[in-house]
Amino acid sequence: MRTTQAEVARMVELRRSWILQRLDSAALQPRRTFDDGETLPYLGREMRLRVVPVAGRRSRAAVEGDELVVHVPEAMDAEARREKARKILAAWYRDRAAELFGEFARHWSSESGLTPRALMVRDQKSRWGSCGPDGTIRLNWRLVLGPPDLAEYVVVHEIAHLRHRNHQQAFWQEVARMLPDFQSRRKRLREAGAGFVL
Repeated sequence: MRTTQAEVARMVELRRSWILQRLDSAALQPRRTFDDGETLPYLGREMRLRVVPVAGRRSRAAVEGDELVVHVPEAMDAEARREKARKILAAWYRDRAAELFGEFARHWSSESGLTPRALMVRDQKSRWGSCGPDGTIRLNWRLVLGPPDLAEYVVVHEIAHLRHRNHQQAFWQEVARMLPDFQSRRKRLREAGAGFVL
């Protein structure tokens, strides 16, 4: 609040290229409608969405071959059906993220001897993951939209924080010990991560 206009202008100019890059990335993001036939990302692949109206109130989502199938009550109008499909898919993605992250965490905890106190799936706006002082690892569910090896990198990154709470050389050595190709995964996540949206 006490920052002058001149200081704000100077800061914006200093970060100009980063701001423009983010704005360009946001402008290119597709607007999801959750209609039958739309494509949605999952584990780095584009999958065709099939919305199936069914009798009763039971709703669910599942992968069937190359399709992401969502069952919604047939009694709903088109707008309500889209909203129901969106809600079902949001829960489904989070459940798949929890399964995938849990598998990676169990594997890398066993390999490293570092076990998180808890693993939580969150809707983080600006982070892929974090490791709290109490050893709780929080991971962004959107990682499940991209290739699994990028989610694995984030899990390993956060597990390494259980031993090293900073990003100094010893931390990166710990990450490299577990994932020798972490730098290429990290670069790919930076390049592709802005596209992990629904």
